[in-house]
Amino acid sequence: MIFKNFDYFLSIVETGNITRSAAKLHISQPSLTQHLHHLEDEVGAVLFDRNTFPLKLTPAGEVFYEYVLKCRELDDKLSFDIAVLRTDISGKLTIGVPVQLQPYFMKTVLVPFLDEYPDIEVNVRGESSHELEKLLQQRAVDLAMIYCLKPLVSTLRYVKLREDELRLICSSRSPLAEREGEISLPELEKETFFMVSSDSVIREAVDAVFASQGFRPAKTRVIPGVEAVMDLVAVGKGIAVVPDTFLDSYSRRSELKVLKLGTALPHLNHTLLTHKANCPRHVSCLAKYIEINGRR
Repeated sequence: MIFKNFDYFLSIVETGNITRSAAKLHISQPSLTQHLHHLEDEVGAVLFDRNTFPLKLTPAGEVFYEYVLKCRELDDKLSFDIAVLRTDISGKLTIGVPVQLQPYFMKTVLVPFLDEYPDIEVNVRGESSHELEKLLQQRAVDLAMIYCLKPLVSTLRYVKLREDELRLICSSRSPLAEREGEISLPELEKETFFMVSSDSVIREAVDAVFASQGFRPAKTRVIPGVEAVMDLVAVGKGIAVVPDTFLDSYSRRSELKVLKLGTALPHLNHTLLTHKANCPRHVSCLAKYIEINGRR
């Protein structure tokens, strides 16, 4: 079962509201409602729970949503692979990736890309996410893969690849690890917090949460790198907030405990950043490859 156009369905998932989706898609609300009914008839199941606001996916809708994402990924890959067959692609480019994200980028994107396209020479430049936005504007890098909270530069194209949840962690041997249920920020006031540098989007997100709650840890220590932060937490020197990407791949994961924080922590977006126009073919090739493979 293949549907060529999933835009209507995905728009309703995004907005949770048929009227808002219709306005966004520039069609009438009755037309969008009719389209949804036809889609559900074709699938053979109700996709949205009409008794919730905003609209939520039913269990069948969740399954269909995952199917749609996979179909779009395959469709993108087909278009990309066919385009690549039409011509040889070669050239040099520089991609900016924050140092903290480079191990993930190398493993999931760069190594397999270079295996498939050995005639493209890729240089990697490590700076903070905010600095890479500036460097891309100056064309000092050709594209970037960054952590992003929200788009800031109108001349650049931001493509959300995946979400990274922030987690509060302590040592598995810490008394905090024995706690059940949620922990409030005031209860952590006397703990030592390990933080990454102030120019990091990770730090920006954590600082914003603390400020919104009027919370200031008694002790903070700035450590250059998430891996080093987790090393210190693992041996019981303090606590920290780190992204899932690093936590899941950490070699000493069993020595860390994720705590349930009563205050919600934001998601960070792995984001591909390119110019909206005038991208050379070999740069567009890597950008499209990242769009397809960077969501995993």
